[in-house]
Amino acid sequence: MNEWIAWFLTTDRGVGGIQVLNYAHALAVAAELRISGSMGNASIIQQLVGFIILCLGGTGASAMLAGEAPGWLSDPQCFWIYFFVWFAVYYSPRDVVFRLVCWRPFFRIVQVLDSFSWGFAITTWGVELPARSSNSAIRSALLPRLLCGVLSGSGGGLISDMFSLTKEDWDLETPKVYMGPSVGLAATLVVTVIYSLAGLYPGLVPPDQLPLVKFACILYITAVYFFATFDIKPMLRTRPKKRRRAKRD
Repeated sequence: MNEWIAWFLTTDRGVGGIQVLNYAHALAVAAELRISGSMGNASIIQQLVGFIILCLGGTGASAMLAGEAPGWLSDPQCFWIYFFVWFAVYYSPRDVVFRLVCWRPFFRIVQVLDSFSWGFAITTWGVELPARSSNSAIRSALLPRLLCGVLSGSGGGLISDMFSLTKEDWDLETPKVYMGPSVGLAATLVVTVIYSLAGLYPGLVPPDQLPLVKFACILYITAVYFFATFDIKPMLRTRPKKRRRAKRD
């Protein structure tokens, strides 16, 4: 396997001791929440809880379903990264962090890294959890891998929508993905099914080729994320035609 791909598949554990993907995910979600203004005049605690559940609720639910401690509990840095990034986006001096994140070139970089985080959430922190289980029945079953993959990839949004956690008034309501087609959920399902089948049935994909399948799944998620968030409308705008001046007689 290519050395660059092997290195890339370890970036979910940090680059040079820095958890780049966690920082990117926290920055992307915090900036989008603040730009949307959906939480209105909600209290600081309410905003923080909604943000943390939106970011970490999916992988947390997946870990608990697989009988493991959520990653943000076993990793002492993870929770504090999300806390301090949220605080910086909302309350940094002169709004310097929020202005930086809103700078389009920087925000595009953050979005690409966040898409990598999404891909790792589905694969490493989702589908692979049952595969590492001490229970042989769970390891050899397809359903636990599918459930953990979907929960890790979209669980935070589902929980947030179900309880209106990103709104000023919390209340039970139907998640948006059940009211119409969702590109994000569809992409999560595609990657979950492909990676689950590849890992469960060696006849489909040799075990030594599984990292390549994982790499391809993350690239697919990145492409979906990019095209779903890329605003192409300004590129399609045509310049208005200049009016010709009437000739004088």
